[in-house]
Amino acid sequence: MTRSFATLMCLAVSSVLAAASLETDFRQPPMQFKSQPLWHMNGTLETAEIKRQLQDARHKSGFSGVAVLPVNHTRPDYLSEDYFARYEDILETCKSLGMKVIFYDDIGFPSGTAGGQLKRLYPEHVMCRLDMLAEDVTGPQAWSRPLPQGTPMAAVAMNVDTLERREMSVSQDGKQIQWQVPAGTWRLMIFTCVRDGGPYVDYLSPEAVDAFFTLTYDKYYERFADHFGSTIKMTFFDDVGLRQASRRNWTPAFNAKFKKKYNRSPALLYPALWFDIGPDTAAARVALFGFRAELLSEGFPRRVQQWAAAHAVQSSGHAMGQYHPQPTFLGGDHIKFYEHSDIPMIDSIHYYGHGRPGFKLTSSAACSYDRPLTTVEIYGNFRETFDADMLYRNGMELFARGANVFLPHGMWYNPKAVRIKPLISDFNPDIAADLAEYNDWVGRASLLLQGGRSVVDIGVLYPVAAMQAHARLDAVVDQPSIKGNVHPGLYVPLESDLNLLSDSLTGGARRDFTFLHPEILDDRCDIDGPLLKLKNKVNHQAYKVLIMPGCRVIHWSNLQKIKAFYDAGGK
Repeated sequence: MTRSFATLMCLAVSSVLAAASLETDFRQPPMQFKSQPLWHMNGTLETAEIKRQLQDARHKSGFSGVAVLPVNHTRPDYLSEDYFARYEDILETCKSLGMKVIFYDDIGFPSGTAGGQLKRLYPEHVMCRLDMLAEDVTGPQAWSRPLPQGTPMAAVAMNVDTLERREMSVSQDGKQIQWQVPAGTWRLMIFTCVRDGGPYVDYLSPEAVDAFFTLTYDKYYERFADHFGSTIKMTFFDDVGLRQASRRNWTPAFNAKFKKKYNRSPALLYPALWFDIGPDTAAARVALFGFRAELLSEGFPRRVQQWAAAHAVQSSGHAMGQYHPQPTFLGGDHIKFYEHSDIPMIDSIHYYGHGRPGFKLTSSAACSYDRPLTTVEIYGNFRETFDADMLYRNGMELFARGANVFLPHGMWYNPKAVRIKPLISDFNPDIAADLAEYNDWVGRASLLLQGGRSVVDIGVLYPVAAMQAHARLDAVVDQPSIKGNVHPGLYVPLESDLNLLSDSLTGGARRDFTFLHPEILDDRCDIDGPLLKLKNKVNHQAYKVLIMPGCRVIHWSNLQKIKAFYDAGGK
């Protein structure tokens, strides 16, 4: 009894002290909760100017640190010894000011070029593309074609009337595809993985990403090991995704890894990436595009997280266009992309309201994978008049949708040559006097929104399978000169209402919710009477309602669980 009473007293005292500390911190938010802007190094870096700008950022604007972003106009040249000397100035100055530095992993964006060094030093590790050669042939006749340059992925014949598919064989010398064409008209297709020729790393290959690390991550750590885990707490990769290589990003090891996971060859599925192959079309696309999304998540974000864990920092960064409803040509899968990220990141860019319905995808990933922080790169390329009101207006939008760490875009070393507006620093007379108060506001909101769990009773199925089933590699996206062109993130089925549903819940009904990925629904959710429970250690949730967006394709396992939830009294 005495021990129980003592325990209760200790808990009561701890609660009182915690409440007092929270009140004090709310009045004067600690630096760690305030925003850290991207600092574009667009000029010739000098020690004295670096110190002056950082002191002003700390004392005038109230920023808690900076994300140092090299650009093409950075001098000394990126990754040169003189460049690293100036980077050391930044680290030492921030350390003396009590500020933090976010390690941005490349020059400009997207990440994955090492300032052009990757292609020059490791040409075997640059991004790959899936190509197809196809011709219609009427049999019977003998047919052969030379194998194209690159890694053969599949050679498939499909009857244009019955849609029957057969694999074609490679000649004994390995130089040709040969086939005895039966009667009827057949579409003969050869699929090849080739190097795209661009400067970006093969995001789908962990080995390629490791080569990229030797040119960037490792170079910084070799010089500044003492700052990792102290001055540097977080890494930042930018705009990683599948939009390059004509959206046909592939990797030579795709088939071998697919077969290892599913114990079957994917060869006969390849035609579905371009054509309708009959009743198997949707399943084939979901299998191939879904596996590509998994390779992306495992290839880049996971390797970054593993590197970060080994070097005492946390990994962060964002997928390309992670707020759009169609992920297949962008981040692959806008929730699974973040499965291995310590701190999932939203990208709020272009103008107020842009991408708003999709912000909950990233914060839902953080909730689902039990990650306490969701950061946002915010305000970049806002084209309208930018003033203090916009700082708060867009900030509230992001706090309401799950962000709790702010990275404003941004500061510029040379404020007279701002390439991407707005300028968010004391150099901007329109907002200079407001920044300190703004950072106090960010600090208070972040203080309250970090460290707890979100109380949510509405789940929404993330219809990624429907999006992948609709996608095809010959879709007219990113081709403005062709009639019917659409943005790759907006190439969605007619019945898709994902954006409308998201906005209606948050902006209309004023109700929070969580997008549930198909794997999360299967593996992390249990049915408990009329409740569907997300089984997380910290961010556990209990849904009274599960909403199914408009879609024609759904995983059978999901449909079974949803039916069981309904039968148990769920809504």
